[in-house]
Amino acid sequence: MANSTVTKPVNLKYLSSKLDCICKMTLEAPEDFLPKLRNVFEESGIAFVMVPNLKNCGINGAVKWLREYKVLLALSDRRKYSDVFWFALFHEIRHVFQKKKAHIIVSVDKDIEVNSKINIENLEADADKFAQNFLIKPKDYAEFIKSKDFSRATVEKFAEDIKIQPGIVVGRLQRDGYIDFSHLNSLKQRYEIVIN
Repeated sequence: MANSTVTKPVNLKYLSSKLDCICKMTLEAPEDFLPKLRNVFEESGIAFVMVPNLKNCGINGAVKWLREYKVLLALSDRRKYSDVFWFALFHEIRHVFQKKKAHIIVSVDKDIEVNSKINIENLEADADKFAQNFLIKPKDYAEFIKSKDFSRATVEKFAEDIKIQPGIVVGRLQRDGYIDFSHLNSLKQRYEIVIN
């Protein structure tokens, strides 16, 4: 799949210049953003593939440098919600920027052990922080949580102000413990993405 994907040579400067554009895609439906996303990745030297979830594996995504000039970025269709998809995508993008060319980096749930010669915990923490802070800028988030008003209307207004899909804000608030995991889930979009 990835080897047959035609890409330009790796260009991380180009990818970096397109991150804001990718972030704005959170407001679009998968059928609209996926072709654009694939285009950005192909121009960046990244073969982007969606793979089916492997039951009980806990795998969200993976990055592997196939050659000096081509990278594989794979996401699983696990937990098919907008917040999970976009967080996992930016998490894996960070792994591309980490340039661990001799290793495959597989992003799994925290409760699954992975044996590795590299410090995977530090790489994962860095990728988590990147995804978290790129999707919702720390300054914006700090200002928002000060109000302690996490009503549907307030979350939707905040998401509109920062130009991001509201479900991403909900997912962040849930993970950070500001709201219960059952609260505001109707703002999370469920994605049905066609697997490569």
